[in-house]
Amino acid sequence: KRGFAAEMTQSQVLAIGIYRSKSPFRRLCIAQLKQLCHEAHVTEQNFSAMRAAMVASQLRTNNVNDPRVIAAIEGVARERFVSAERRALAYVDVPVPLGGGRALNAPMATARLLTEAKLSPVDKLLIIGAATGYAAAVAAELVGSVTAVEEDDILFAQGHANLAGSTRVVLVHGPLAAGWEGAAPYDVIIVDGAVEQVDPRIIAQLSDGGRLLTGLDDGAVTRLAAGRKAGDFCTLIAFADVETVRLPGFETAKGFAF
Repeated sequence: KRGFAAEMTQSQVLAIGIYRSKSPFRRLCIAQLKQLCHEAHVTEQNFSAMRAAMVASQLRTNNVNDPRVIAAIEGVARERFVSAERRALAYVDVPVPLGGGRALNAPMATARLLTEAKLSPVDKLLIIGAATGYAAAVAAELVGSVTAVEEDDILFAQGHANLAGSTRVVLVHGPLAAGWEGAAPYDVIIVDGAVEQVDPRIIAQLSDGGRLLTGLDDGAVTRLAAGRKAGDFCTLIAFADVETVRLPGFETAKGFAF
């Protein structure tokens, strides 16, 4: 068996290798990291080291530069929000499958959305696509209150368990595309995933001047975008091409074709 320090050094190197490499070497690094975690019986201290490596190699190098966002991410154990067999991937820059066609956003995607939102301690935030609750848990350290909506029954139950005890997060169950009118208006709405279009009901739930951040599904690529509501409209401007999980229920109507 390897010593503790050697195990941690190798896990961090593999995590950074996954981030900086292309397939097939990237796939090999992922497989080796999963095997290493299995052999080493990864502990809380191991995950803390992997979290620090993620912040250093993935986030700080990609414009996640808000000290409050960094501190919040460092304080939330991301591995708690994925299944036991997927924990080796918790801090890798890939979406982590959650079942039912859904996945937890890669760390950089969520971190860039939170950074670009420029959240304040008094903001009232809606997160759409709560999944197992990770983004809500991080955001709760940055704002006054979080409402997080999830439509999948299994993910909602997992998120409810993961967020138990949180005094700043209210997890609600409903269609993602409908947002959550019950607690509107919101200062900020974050769609933690990529959508083909934003439903007008969501824009209506923003306060005037409120910020909307989301992933946009352009077919071949996904982009992160942000906008500010003015009247009944919110124009989104893309700010980064980032791999982002696609959320159900936001598909555009397809026109008739011969």
